[in-house]
Amino acid sequence: MSFLQRLRQMSSGGSNVANSPALYEVQVRCRRCGEILTAHVSLANDLSMDYESNTYYVRKLLVGDGSNRCFERVELQLTFDANRQLLHREAIGGTFVDPIAAEPEEQAA
Repeated sequence: MSFLQRLRQMSSGGSNVANSPALYEVQVRCRRCGEILTAHVSLANDLSMDYESNTYYVRKLLVGDGSNRCFERVELQLTFDANRQLLHREAIGGTFVDPIAAEPEEQAA
């Protein structure tokens, strides 16, 4: 196998972002307009350490695309343990949505 073939295989093989174990996906529904917003949290890069409680946390602000003329911000606060397992989640300005339950509503709209 040539160098270029190996390089191509490394860059394309196994890089499916949706199935990556180092990626945590969160979906929330905006309380104002009902739009479903999706956030991706990289468990390797996005987390900050809280040294007092020995946990990791991340805070994200989500804003819709404006198609509903709503630019309301939804704030996510997620807390993970040392093994990067979710301990606590909070959505200010929205509610959490189960990704499987959200698919039929998106198709109907």
